[in-house]
This record gives sequence, C-alpha cells and structure tokens, in this order.
Amino acid sequence: IDINPEVNIPKENVPTDSVIQVDMWRQLDPETVNNQTVQVYRINSRSFDPVEGNVSLLNSMTVIQFEPTELFEYSMDYLLVISGDVRDWSGKYCFQQDFEFLFKTIISYGFEMVISGNLTVNVIYQQDGTQVPVRDVKIKLIKNGEDYSTAYSNETGQYTFNDLPEGVYSLECIK
Repeated sequence: IDINPEVNIPKENVPTDSVIQVDMWRQLDPETVNNQTVQVYRINSRSFDPVEGNVSLLNSMTVIQFEPTELFEYSMDYLLVISGDVRDWSGKYCFQQDFEFLFKTIISYGFEMVISGNLTVNVIYQQDGTQVPVRDVKIKLIKNGEDYSTAYSNETGQYTFNDLPEGVYSLECIK
C-alpha cells in the first residue's frame, strides 16, 4: 500500500511508530540482551547499514524492545537480528543460531504505520555438536490463539512465511 498519489504530503513528513518489540516465550538474562546481541539493519541495494538505537527488556524480562534514535524511513527494508548468544534466566541459549526477521515499513492511506514481514523457521536438532536439518516437520503459525497458516519444512529444514501482517504469532512444530 502506498501513499495516495492525489494527496500532496511529502513522505518524510509522515509520522511512523519507531519501536520494535519481540515477545519471547520465557524470561531472558538481561546481561545477554544489549546493542551487540539485538541489532537492526537498513537494507540498501549494496549494503546493510546498522540502525542506531537502544535495546531494553520489558514485561518481566520477556519482551525485547528496540527503539531507534531516528524514525524508520518510509518504504524501506529492515532486518532485525537477535544473536544466538541471547540466553534465558537459567543460562540456556534461546536460539541455536541467529534469529533474523525481515520487515518493510509501509504507509497506508490513513497514514498509519503498517509493518509486514517474513518469518523463516529453521527446524534443526543437535547431533554430536552438529546441527542437522529436519525435513517434513509440520509448522503451524498461530495468531490470536487460532491457526493462521500451516506448512512443512523442506530438505534444508526451512520454511518461510511471507508477507505476514503485524501481530503476535506463536509457532508449533510437529514431527
């Protein structure tokens, strides 16, 4: 969705909400959640430019928040990366590798910020210190307590849910 071409308002004057929040499934170790383990990049045609911002933990240490020092740009691709070094309160790693979430800022006709993005799920298991992909795992994406989409992991253990609207999702994997 783009700005209505009949409305003569410069894109740079359109207000946007510039806070990203990721709701985690357990309490995190605050020592492992910082600007080195949670980063956002603006994707240009030739590079990934780091976005300056502040990282904090909210809601009893279960929500990671990234607030950039400048507003996100209109109609731009961004990449949120949460390092595999993030641990929960008991010291266990939350991810077996970096978690990456690609999103694009889009302005609707009402000039509200709408975020959509892709979610790539990697289904792997550890075998003697090696990560082994698992194919044909049923992956259920759940939104508001209801099944939103279902897919199966491919031969590399991956599946990407594309163009997901803004919202809170959970995953269920069944083998």
